[in-house]
Amino acid sequence: MLLFGARAGDILGRRRMVVAGLTVTLIGMAWLSRLSADSPYLTGIALPMVLIGIGQGAALSPLTAGIAGGAPEDAGAASGLVNVAHQLGGSLRLGILLTVFAATGSGTLSAHELLAHRVSQPRSPPAPPCSPLSSR
Repeated sequence: MLLFGARAGDILGRRRMVVAGLTVTLIGMAWLSRLSADSPYLTGIALPMVLIGIGQGAALSPLTAGIAGGAPEDAGAASGLVNVAHQLGGSLRLGILLTVFAATGSGTLSAHELLAHRVSQPRSPPAPPCSPLSSR
């Protein structure tokens, strides 16, 4: 896969490789958003996650190479910056998702159905506490 990514990056160029990778990631995310309680594992979770992984690999490799393509003495700092940004993004994403999922609950669905429902529904910001839409 590494050789394929390097050759594709040489043929397509870094910018097109990043766009292609993000497009594949978007397709995987859109497919994963269609998850329901009755979805089989292979087509509901495994294949979309494979697409997301391929897309992320295709997008992150040229970004890292582009940043590390600067001065040789700055390569270590550039690599560290990419890794820190990736880790912070993942941590923030997880924190936000857990906050949103914890804020919405259901007394009528099982845990399996509730997870499938929460993953497949688009999120909107919560209503302010003083609005007529709030339940307080």
